[in-house]
Formats: sequence, structure tokens, C-alpha cells
Amino acid sequence: MSLPPYESSKGNEGYLDDVKKSGPPDDVKSSGLPAYDLEYGLPEGPNFIRREFIFCNMHWTTDTLAFTSSDSVTKYKSFKKVPADSDNFKHVSNLQQQGIGMPLMEAVFSWTHSFGNGKFATIYKYLPPSPGSGRLFDKKRDRYKFCSVRKKAGPHYSRYTFTISPKPENPSETFEFSIFFHSKLPIADVTKCENSDQRYRWVHSEYHALMSNFTYSLYALDEHQTSMIDNIDAGSQKLDKKNPLVYSSLGQLFKFESTTIKDEYLSSVKSGELIHLKEKIMITSYQETAKLLLHIERNSHSTDLESVNSVELHELINMCMSFVIKRREELRIESAIATVSSA
Repeated sequence: MSLPPYESSKGNEGYLDDVKKSGPPDDVKSSGLPAYDLEYGLPEGPNFIRREFIFCNMHWTTDTLAFTSSDSVTKYKSFKKVPADSDNFKHVSNLQQQGIGMPLMEAVFSWTHSFGNGKFATIYKYLPPSPGSGRLFDKKRDRYKFCSVRKKAGPHYSRYTFTISPKPENPSETFEFSIFFHSKLPIADVTKCENSDQRYRWVHSEYHALMSNFTYSLYALDEHQTSMIDNIDAGSQKLDKKNPLVYSSLGQLFKFESTTIKDEYLSSVKSGELIHLKEKIMITSYQETAKLLLHIERNSHSTDLESVNSVELHELINMCMSFVIKRREELRIESAIATVSSA
């Protein structure tokens, strides 16, 4: 049997109809609308493209694969079944050498991270098999450690520190940034990185305490907005004790978590959304569990967007943050379910 000829996705063909809709809703804070239907504040311009990355959980483990699209997931599943002596082998090999039909990244989570501080995850970036290798993509051989994540929890916030190694040929060349998750409010602020002065915030825009689905929206904060990272101690990575968002009063420590999305948390520009999908009861090696929508400025589309070679560093950084947010929320959901079950 021959495989159909490869055709790359174009525009937003890979999106469901509800994702393609445009126009702001009447109430940006409405919890009755799916978060990916909230088009308010999305970047506009002829050079902006909209990408959808897919997360797949590995069967019987918390490890998670990420792909450049749903089509890439389908291709990878199909390509794994191609034997070396088949007529399709060379065709598939050529595609994977271009970074097509293979995973983009994998997150391997620590078994001990839910019990305290320390190592939380190791994230690998996959590379296309080299030309002339005579083989298909191999998950163990075609990868390098792109990111390591460490967790430190406290009464006011939890900090996740990311150490990024952007170049496989020079693993010692690294940089760091952190996400601070507020202990009471549905926000998480990101420290500046890549020599950028832009501040970013993830907003937890949907809550379903006992269901495995949630949404985080990524905003580029306006210049006047207060952030948790304002006046941060760069050396110790501790937040300013005069910051009104974090240390507003001693009573904050004894308050319940707030699920209210206030206008002051949002900004005029939303650059992405992490959407957790409802669980499916099925037996498979891995299944799609989340998707990340990013709105990205590109001056050139010369590289096929289905290829892992088309993903730039700032997109990979957003992927790393999404891995952590996804697993963090899954742990919270698992804890809530266990509490109810034991009651």
C-alpha cells in the first residue's frame, strides 16, 4: 500500500470552525464561552500567523510529547509502522529528514516533584535524522536536553525556574527565566528573557475543579500594568515585598483562592492560549490532551510550518512553559479528585 503524497497545511486549515471565528465577545470575562473563542486583543497585521501545537500524553505515564500540528501527530503514528523494506520507506525518511511527521519536544517529569521543591521536569528538543542515516526518526537518538525546570514553593507564590540550552552544538550556552504562580489569584507572571523588556502573564481563564480541562491565556502586559515581577531581586529571584499584587496584606495568606478574572489582570494584546482537552477513555500509546495556540509575527514563511525546523526559539520557550502549566494543573486536579474520593 502506498502512502498519499505529502501536502502541507496552509493558513488555518488545521483549525476547527470555532477556532477560526473572529470578533470580540461582549464580555471578555464570560466563563460560558470557550477560551479559544475569545478573540479580544489578538495581534493583527499581514505578517502574523496563527499556529496550533499539540500535546500528547504517553500511555501509563506523565511524559508528554509535543507536535507542530494534529496532522504531524497523524503522520508520526503512520510513519512508525513503515518497515525498512517497504516502498514507502525512502519517502517517509526524506520527510522526516525535513522535520516532517515527527515530534517536536518531549517533557519528562520528576516522580518526586509533587511532594516538594526541586527538579520538576526535563524537556528534550527533537532533531530530524541526518541525511544519509538510512533510518527513520528515533526518539532516543535524535534529541538533546533543551530545558530543565526546578520548582520552589512558598506561601505567597510558587516559582518555576527554566534553564534553556538553545544550541545542541554548545550545551554550555544557557540562559534562565522564571514563572511565578500566585497562590491566591489566577495569574502567573514571567520574568524577562532573551534580552527582551516585554513582560508576559498567563491567566487561568477557566476553572473546572473535578474535570480535566482548563485554559490559560498568554498576555503581553501593557507598560502601566502592575506585575508580580516588578522590582524583583534578580540575584535571589525573590519578589519585592512591597509589591501590592503579592504582599497586599497578611490576611491574603488565609483567603481562599479567587477564580475571578478581573480586567486589571488582562492586557490589550493576547498572544496565545493553552487549552486542555477533555479526557478520552481509550487504549492507545498516546493521545492528544492539550493544544497551544500562538499568534506569531513572521516576516518569512519559507520553511514548511509542519516541520520542526520552522519553530523559533520564543515559540519553544512558550512550549516549555505550557508543559509545566499543563502538568501543574493536572496535579491540582488529581489532588482535588483524591480529596473528594477520600471524603
